[in-house]
Amino acid sequence: MSKAVIEVKNLCKSYGEKAVLNQFSLSVEEGELVVLLGESGCGKTTLLRILAGLEKENSGKVMINGRLMEDKVSPNKRNIAMVFQEPALWNHMSVGKNIAYGMEKRDDKKICDIMNALGIEGLENRYPEEVSGGQAKRVALARALAADRDILFLDEPLSNIDEVTKKKILKYIDENYKGKKTILYVTHSRTEADFFGCRKIRMDAGE
Repeated sequence: MSKAVIEVKNLCKSYGEKAVLNQFSLSVEEGELVVLLGESGCGKTTLLRILAGLEKENSGKVMINGRLMEDKVSPNKRNIAMVFQEPALWNHMSVGKNIAYGMEKRDDKKICDIMNALGIEGLENRYPEEVSGGQAKRVALARALAADRDILFLDEPLSNIDEVTKKKILKYIDENYKGKKTILYVTHSRTEADFFGCRKIRMDAGE
């Protein structure tokens, strides 16, 4: 019997008078891939940032693996790897070092395999300023996958990527991570959402 890895209950978040999440609740089982679908500003990114411990909710509860996530549970203690809308790479590190950053022990074969799968092979010695926006996004995705955390938060991971490469990466995620990792996949693209054949949640105005 599957267990709930992520549980969100009556989550509320506002910025000033603007309500971004309004009594939002969600339960995600171990190994489940759930797509959060919706337009910009509907609360998808804010939800991920709260779950990851990067922002604080106004009210409600967040539980990960049965443990209540409080302020004292820092982001690096939540067993989460996250891809942000912006790549957020370390500019002083090479692509290879960026990808290896979250690994407990560097594994060059694993890094190479992931880079090949994402179509960024040969870039390991370049720096973020020397790659395109789409390549930088794939480096950020490679870093999250290489970290081998149990939970993946993917926030618009395939923006700025051409359609042929996008389909290749979607297939790679579907075959290698779906069912093995607990994944929240944020997108505004119905095509990406429909690819996985999984549970989809449409968010609108934080609900």
